Amino acid sequence: MHASLRDYYQQRIAGEKPTEEQLLDILKTNWISDGYKDKKHEQLTLEKGKKFLRSFYKQVKDSPILPLVLEQPFNFPLQGIRIGGRIDRVDPSTGSGLEIIDYKTGANVPSQEDVDKDFQMTVYALAANEVNEKPFGIEPEKINMTYYYFESGEKVTTKR
Repeated sequence: MHASLRDYYQQRIAGEKPTEEQLLDILKTNWISDGYKDKKHEQLTLEKGKKFLRSFYKQVKDSPILPLVLEQPFNFPLQGIRIGGRIDRVDPSTGSGLEIIDYKTGANVPSQEDVDKDFQMTVYALAANEVNEKPFGIEPEKINMTYYYFESGEKVTTKR
């Protein structure tokens, strides 16, 4: 899913307007058949991925917002420990802010209260503040951090 959305948005950034069918073709190209208990399980998972992408496409196809970065690795020191990871997507937000988006394929959408205390979101806010490469290096107050749940199409956003 992540690679498919990365490739979709790279095409959008390049000025192309991929169709829903092209997005599904991107999924097929990026699909890895390893790790499933059998072919039936793989096929069910692929169909679920297609369903997720169809719904996602309907939500974003006409959006003028394009990501600033995709699959962005980060690494910074925190009290003598190196903290690293990868951010799925970073979009511009109002003013000079950012929206960090993390894709979730699970069905369980946490409460706003849980996301407001979520450690992963805290690390993302720290990364956006500590990493001095564009578009990062900004104050946490200017950053919205969003979990996007494919199953329901819901977004849960928080700040630090």
